[in-house]
Amino acid sequence: ATSIAADDDDVNVLDSYHHLLSMHDNGGDFQFISDALNKTHCDASKCEILTRNFRDRNEETDELQKQALPLFARTEIFDTVHSYFCHSYDVGSKLTQSEQDTVSNAGVDDDDDDSKENAAQLQLLRLLRILDERKDRRQSLTK
Repeated sequence: ATSIAADDDDVNVLDSYHHLLSMHDNGGDFQFISDALNKTHCDASKCEILTRNFRDRNEETDELQKQALPLFARTEIFDTVHSYFCHSYDVGSKLTQSEQDTVSNAGVDDDDDDSKENAAQLQLLRLLRILDERKDRRQSLTK
């Protein structure tokens, strides 16, 4: 029988990942971590890890997973960490500071209620445009 017990290294990686998610997943901290882990500027369109992370898991055989379960589990962990911190901007999970500023500053000139409503609609439209571009990129990874 194949053991699925995680070794100490796997537990430490998961603990660190969850710490980063729970304590440092805000704008400045996330950007710093993302930049530190992605110094080579991994190209999402060529990233095998990201493609593997977005694969259709229903197409995998149970037997294949069982044969190398510890390696499979470790690969899943590292793929998740890499995809999240190196490609969240690429796939639309996060907005860059520039994109946040573009959305936030849309139509915010006047203080009257009509202007505020129009600004909110404009902000939503800009956000949707950004996310649509990312959706197209993300879908190209799963083909």
